[in-house]
Amino acid sequence: MRSLISILFISLLPFLLFGQTGKLKGLVRELYSGKPVEKVQVKVIPSNRTMETDSTGTFLFDNLEVGEYSVIFTKIGYLQHVIPCIKIEADSTAYLRIIMEKVPPAVKDQLEPVKKKKQH
Repeated sequence: MRSLISILFISLLPFLLFGQTGKLKGLVRELYSGKPVEKVQVKVIPSNRTMETDSTGTFLFDNLEVGEYSVIFTKIGYLQHVIPCIKIEADSTAYLRIIMEKVPPAVKDQLEPVKKKKQH
């Protein structure tokens, strides 16, 4: 009986020593066109792991420890997007679909200068 318990303990030892992991996969698209957005920086906090989306707008983080994470999406010319409280579970994949919005042009660039009238 002891040998059976020892064998069981030894076979479970890797799972006890190393935390269980899951995956985070997602797709990033542009708000109005619906086209994939490539080279978006995707950062998972608190792991501080970072990657960029590929040409199809997708990303995949393997081997994330089980727990809750925030995910930050940034790209020059787009508004930053933050998703809090993403739960990663053992041996499963969490999926995100993100819509990125381009930074609107500055208001001052859209207005023509107002000329003051000369007073006599």
